[in-house]
Amino acid sequence: MRTTSLSGSGVWVTLIIWAGRTRDLPIRGTTATLLASYGRRADLRSSCGTQGRVMPHSVRAVVARAKGEPVTVETIVVPDPGPDEVLVAVQACGVCHTDLHYREGAINDEFPFLLGHEASGIVEEVGEGVTNVAPGDFVILNWRAVCGECRACLRGRPWYCFATHNATQKMTLDGVELSPALGIGAFAEKT
Repeated sequence: MRTTSLSGSGVWVTLIIWAGRTRDLPIRGTTATLLASYGRRADLRSSCGTQGRVMPHSVRAVVARAKGEPVTVETIVVPDPGPDEVLVAVQACGVCHTDLHYREGAINDEFPFLLGHEASGIVEEVGEGVTNVAPGDFVILNWRAVCGECRACLRGRPWYCFATHNATQKMTLDGVELSPALGIGAFAEKT
């Protein structure tokens, strides 16, 4: 595990790359601490829903606002979990070369992006119908959380899953919907 503290403007955070090389990524904004625990993934399969209330959460997160520009630490709004959703307090998030690809516009151009997709944390809230996890459970988020019920999953080939789980409600920055990296967006205090 590697911890990198970020503060002030013009600071650089080091990205860990698959081949063991490093690449610097510029970051600007308020103080933040990112824990980079690399390469751990598992399946978060849940059926979640609303709890009858809407109480958005304001949290700090790493956002790529535009192609090639430094990422910034911003305050974003994360909604309460809706049907088939969970709210997770992120404890650690790996830094992947994919995050650099998002910032450089190599994945797509749906800016602004909420970066991070290799994360683990503690379930804080569950939405209506959630039965696989409960508040207080430790989970590892998977950018391809398979359903376990489609034809591919039932044949033992989850990598071909037809119905992966991602949140339907959007996290926002100043009222603008964020595009979460690989459907997760885990460089945030909560996701």
